[in-house]
Amino acid sequence: MRITPSLAVVLLASAASATPYEGNYLPLNYYPNAVSCHDAGKPEGLTWIRGDTLRMIEMPCTLSAPTPVRGMEATLYDALCTYSDGVTQTGGRVMLMQAPGELWVIWDGYIEHWMRCD
Repeated sequence: MRITPSLAVVLLASAASATPYEGNYLPLNYYPNAVSCHDAGKPEGLTWIRGDTLRMIEMPCTLSAPTPVRGMEATLYDALCTYSDGVTQTGGRVMLMQAPGELWVIWDGYIEHWMRCD
């Protein structure tokens, strides 16, 4: 495959937008008895992270200004979230923290526990 300058820009942009948190998840806060990702039923029950988008059940959030958290496998982001009714709400800050097979999503005053489904 021959890489042209425009293809190189696309490849670099794609690589730059990838995060270690990318993937599909089951939010255990909403499915407390789940033992596998199939317990969510329809795919709408899954949440996902792709590039700078964190898609939760009721709203997508755009993540920006990633800041690594010193001494932890975690990143702090600014988040701008839009509810399903189309009203935009500033989500404030969110920290994503990895553990084997799971992700902790920490908002101001609230923590979500997600099971990795990839």
